[in-house]
Amino acid sequence: MDSSFPKGIHCVVHESYIDLMGLKGSFAELFPMDLAQVESVIGFYGSSMDKVHFISTGYNWGMGSKHPPYGKSIVVNLCNLKSISNFDEELGYIKIEPGVTQADLVEYLNDNSKKWYLDVTGSGCKTSILGNSLERGIGYKKCRVDLIKKLSGYDKESNRMVGTGYNMGSRIDYAYPWGVGPDRTGMFYQTDSIVTLSAVVKLLRLPEKRLSFNIYVDENNIELVTDVLRDLWQRRILTNNTHLASPERIRGLLGPQIKIRTDESYDEITANMNKILKNKWIGSACIEGDKEIVRRKYKLVVKAFKGLAKCKKQRDIPSVVNFLPNKGVFAVLKTLKVISPELHKYGQGIPSDIGLPSVLWSPSITTAEINKLLSTKDLDSCEVGSMFCAPVLPMNGNGLSRFNAVINSVSDSYDFVPAITINYPTDSFCELVINVTYKKTADNYKRASVWMDELETKLLKCGGAFYRKNVFQKSQGSEIVKSTA
Repeated sequence: MDSSFPKGIHCVVHESYIDLMGLKGSFAELFPMDLAQVESVIGFYGSSMDKVHFISTGYNWGMGSKHPPYGKSIVVNLCNLKSISNFDEELGYIKIEPGVTQADLVEYLNDNSKKWYLDVTGSGCKTSILGNSLERGIGYKKCRVDLIKKLSGYDKESNRMVGTGYNMGSRIDYAYPWGVGPDRTGMFYQTDSIVTLSAVVKLLRLPEKRLSFNIYVDENNIELVTDVLRDLWQRRILTNNTHLASPERIRGLLGPQIKIRTDESYDEITANMNKILKNKWIGSACIEGDKEIVRRKYKLVVKAFKGLAKCKKQRDIPSVVNFLPNKGVFAVLKTLKVISPELHKYGQGIPSDIGLPSVLWSPSITTAEINKLLSTKDLDSCEVGSMFCAPVLPMNGNGLSRFNAVINSVSDSYDFVPAITINYPTDSFCELVINVTYKKTADNYKRASVWMDELETKLLKCGGAFYRKNVFQKSQGSEIVKSTA
């Protein structure tokens, strides 16, 4: 092995890859097998650690790319650190390492518990739970940061293991995760100074009854719907995240799935989707509890949205759709029939890869590239790039309305149609996930970067703030150089 790499650790040199600018680059990827080898990597590079970029698995695409940020040439992939331990069936906690994926933990819980489940995200089966949490991902029901109760890792600056809260070696370490203080938790998030090596995750209790439903909203009613959602949260009628997806986000979810089932063009598929979707924003939410509580709460939700939005319980599309021709609007209905059961899985704590091709939805999309992505799960090898940001703002309809106006104005000036998801995970703030796609060229990358810079500047003036961005971007004066993708 090359003397520039530590001995005994598997290494793959990627001689040529296409970055977000469409430029070719190279990097080395190391695969330590355990904590001892991670420490060996850190010790080997010592003062040259600024060249090293740690990732968990490399599949949390929304967090950026597994390729190293500019200025770094070595990726350390922690995918082999897959320990699942200290499962507390009584309190609902479990300890995991960075390489533990959503699919791994769901399989473990299926085999070992009839009481608890994982709050999954839509990012795919192979994504790291710890990696997504450290980048402050939003689960289907909760904020991932709220479900992380104890963190430990290696501090590269002090060359020692550090952790949060108590270190008593007992259940109190995660049952009361704050310890005596000071609380170090924030030091682990979106930083390059600590290599996080384990976390304790709070699981969710399986309910007696779960009702998942969709909310159909006209764009001009989003302001009022947001205020209704806040009220429902404050009254504890809703206690789980509500996701509201823009028409472009929905087209991104459906479009690639239709493309691989028909020979229709991007424009034809878009037109047919619009006929069915009617440019609505579509939300997903769920209510849990005993049967009577669920029934009462759903009745209150429907009443609260009367005249503003339409609620429909999630149900599978009738099988008669299977007999329709596979073209035009019928292809849209048949695709909805296929993907609806997959989307329903999120509320049950089951991860799915159904949403992965949505990042490819653009006029340059090809069937070959979609199939390649579904086969390899490797977004970095695709010709389409994605730029995204995730601002947060107080849960206020008027403020959100101003946000949407700025997003539309800025995006129009750069000829982008952004895909937007609004998450309402608490009664006090909401999060917008905003992204655009482009064919990977230096000019398109620059256009997307300038779009983001202008968008950020104007959204900050509207009272929002940014807490996570692409790994290649800067965030309020401090470069995010660690993607836990």
